[in-house]
Amino acid sequence: MAKVSIQWTRALPPDEALSRLLSKQMRTIEAQGYRVLRQHSRSVSFRRHRFYRRDQRFTITATAGKAGGSIVKVEGLMGRRLESTFGEIGDRNGSKAPDRAKAHERAKAHERAKMENELRGIYELIGKPSAFPEAKGKVMLLADCLATERGIDRDEALRLAYERSLTEHREYLSDKGISERD
Repeated sequence: MAKVSIQWTRALPPDEALSRLLSKQMRTIEAQGYRVLRQHSRSVSFRRHRFYRRDQRFTITATAGKAGGSIVKVEGLMGRRLESTFGEIGDRNGSKAPDRAKAHERAKAHERAKMENELRGIYELIGKPSAFPEAKGKVMLLADCLATERGIDRDEALRLAYERSLTEHREYLSDKGISERD
């Protein structure tokens, strides 16, 4: 999931710019599980179905630009595929978000740090904090294997490896009757 803020300019009135974007992207948005939450003439808010882990909402807004035309802005939380789609649209239309790649990298680094801290916390909870470096090494090794075998990028492989490890460790805690919230 990515937190997104992308904007670009269009040489159209705001209502028309929003309408054209939606006519081209509505199928993609709906295919990712999003539905219209609120719709106005110059903005549309979407929400992903409730059975996803986190609430994912975003809004597309079109406002009048200073030099005529309009500024289209996409903000909120959305899945990586949809973020990539809007990022590409923004890039094609001269996005005013040159730091988008940096923000995406920061978000990935934050997510990795969160998972690493959870794994560290599990080892502290069971009283074996010294075993954490070995567990982290195994996660890194698994990520390397996943990247090689599946041909996916290193960041995605690392995320999958951490998710797998955390799932197994949570199951272990559950089997032993240990609560993570203790």
